[in-house]
Amino acid sequence: MLLQTSTTLARGRLPLGLFATAVMASAFLLTAQSVSAGAVVVNASTALSETGGDDLVAMRRIFQDASFPETNGGLPPAWPVVGPLQPKMVRLIDVFGGCGVDTAGQFVTCPLLEGQLGWLAQYQISPHIVVGTSLPAGMTGNPETWDATTWAQYQTFAIAAVRYVATQFGNAGFPQVMFEVCNELDITTAPSHLWPFDPANPLPIADPRRFAMEQSLYRVWANAVAAVAAANPTRKLLIAGPAMGSNSTFMTSSFWHTQFVQWVADNNLRLDAVTLHFYGGLEANSGNGPYALRDLGAAIRAKLKAVGRPDVPLYLSEWGPSAWTDPNSAWGADFGRFNYRSPSAAWAAAFLRESLAGTFTGGALLLMRDQMGNDTIGSPGIPSYTWFRSGTDFPKPYANTFAMTMLMPGQRRGLTLPTATQPTIGAVASASATSAAVLIYNYKHLFDWNSNTVQDLTTAQSVSTQFTALPFRSGRVTAERYLIDAATSNVGTAIDAGTLPVLAKVSLQKVETLTNLSVSSNGTVKLPARTLAPSAVTLWIITRQ
Repeated sequence: MLLQTSTTLARGRLPLGLFATAVMASAFLLTAQSVSAGAVVVNASTALSETGGDDLVAMRRIFQDASFPETNGGLPPAWPVVGPLQPKMVRLIDVFGGCGVDTAGQFVTCPLLEGQLGWLAQYQISPHIVVGTSLPAGMTGNPETWDATTWAQYQTFAIAAVRYVATQFGNAGFPQVMFEVCNELDITTAPSHLWPFDPANPLPIADPRRFAMEQSLYRVWANAVAAVAAANPTRKLLIAGPAMGSNSTFMTSSFWHTQFVQWVADNNLRLDAVTLHFYGGLEANSGNGPYALRDLGAAIRAKLKAVGRPDVPLYLSEWGPSAWTDPNSAWGADFGRFNYRSPSAAWAAAFLRESLAGTFTGGALLLMRDQMGNDTIGSPGIPSYTWFRSGTDFPKPYANTFAMTMLMPGQRRGLTLPTATQPTIGAVASASATSAAVLIYNYKHLFDWNSNTVQDLTTAQSVSTQFTALPFRSGRVTAERYLIDAATSNVGTAIDAGTLPVLAKVSLQKVETLTNLSVSSNGTVKLPARTLAPSAVTLWIITRQ
């Protein structure tokens, strides 16, 4: 997804902050009335992994990366919201524009790269750098017409750039860097990103020339990362691609990501992550082609296994609830509004769950914050952790979903759902030696591109929760419940009303605390039923007293 943004930076720093929580009076609790309750039953003794590793870590890493906030404030304004999510990487796009090499082949840096890497070094965050998106300084023409000498010059630049970021920036470099080749080269129409092609010979989206160019550029950068990594074995340097959208599942005769994996294997190139971009409906035929999100991951994973690289990670290197960001447009306004309204929290919970099913183990939200340049009011339709207004960054509803996952203890555990009677209820559970948690969401959305709307197909659902086989037998526990719905932990209401929200109220809210709950001799705790409003998300955490 391409955004026109400002890249002016001004340094400053705010202290770390935490999400505010508030214990609400029992009058605000929702209880089952006319709705019959189903049960989510957690088995705290049954470990569960769909990714082959720690699923709870993988689920968090799906959102612990985001594209750099291209604002004058840099990282500090959003840090009270973003910091508690413990970001691991920040995705930098077009930062090599203006950089080059001198006659001796040494890297010549440029202001944008220096400014953005400076923020990451200050906050000890690893760079995730999109490469191959601009013509290096001092080079001319386009790769479709380059001879071998010019390609060798580009290879020299790539090696110098990788070496500079990894080992030379600030006289120290970074211990870990991901280099991702191109950014939606299959569908981009931005003139600057079409630099590899002859402007006199324009090409439509999904043209085979785009795929061929992705391969040519990937070869150069994969060779660069391999060379620098071999010379610096203590650095963790990663090469990733093809950074294309799931659009290629219906714009071409086959899923191009699987073709890419085959081509990489055939050419014996390094591949540290397969990257995919994803927006919108999670189900098949919901705006992302014929495959559901989990099926896209399964198709890539199957190809990786077929070529003898079964353990290469899958990375959702750009994602959001909706790719359409304008909440006031004549077309698609509903999609833009979905990016900040409360139903996006349930979408995010389901997205994280489906990502695990697809064996994705990392990802990057489109943007960290929605402020561009000197704007005093953010663009709420942009998928981002925060909405900016009047000097404050407010968490969007799905940022509160992420905050819930950060509270979950231990590792993922198995559970059963009331699927037959409540098919819109989903959940993820975890447990440690002293506590357990379950995140429950009420999700079913239709991304209707014909009528330009996102339809919430859920209804209120009464759900009880039960933990079984807990590691602690007998005794008592305290149960705490957090909630996101239209009335709670939701900045969208204020955005729609044009009012300034109260940070403490739109951040993740603790709505209930129950004390002195008994644990049975077989390690069972039963919690009362609570009604989840349409597209609501709730988190129960029980802790041994």
